[in-house]
Amino acid sequence: MPQSLRVGVIGPAGFTGSHLCVELLRRGHGVVGLSRSPDKIGTHPHYTPTPLDVSTDDISTLAAAFRGLDVLVNAYGPHTAGADALQYS
Repeated sequence: MPQSLRVGVIGPAGFTGSHLCVELLRRGHGVVGLSRSPDKIGTHPHYTPTPLDVSTDDISTLAAAFRGLDVLVNAYGPHTAGADALQYS
């Protein structure tokens, strides 16, 4: 069986982040949801909601939140697509 990882996900309540969290949990990994509203994706025995605002928290707060993670994924992104946004078809 593959090794279980402790994965931090910045932006767990968004479209990409929420799907990623569900898949990581389904595969048996521990997930730390790092967000202003980390409780939005619900509860799971291996999901740890952690309040964090990457745009305003200082570097020592960020470093403390990231400590102990095997992997950190940034799924944080803009809520709207402007004229300069990437478009995939």
